[in-house]
Amino acid sequence: MEIQDFLLLGESKKPQQSVWNRVQTEARNKDASNSTKALLLLNKNLVAMHKSNRRVEEKLEKIDVKLNQTALNTELHQTTVVKLMNMYSCS
Repeated sequence: MEIQDFLLLGESKKPQQSVWNRVQTEARNKDASNSTKALLLLNKNLVAMHKSNRRVEEKLEKIDVKLNQTALNTELHQTTVVKLMNMYSCS
């Protein structure tokens, strides 16, 4: 036996990670980082789509209000025209 076969005093007793395990760990960390970036981008796009959809919904609500008002005005106009026609046709 030689002196190199024994640990020196004060030398760390925790096992060293093999090169293969370190490479696998780094690859997993890189995959996790890429997945995190992809999820963050997906989330950002979903938030933008949600905001855009909300703006479209608000515009459609305004159009619906205007359309209902136009329908009421048309109905009132039609009723008035019918009454006028009946009034003049009876005379």
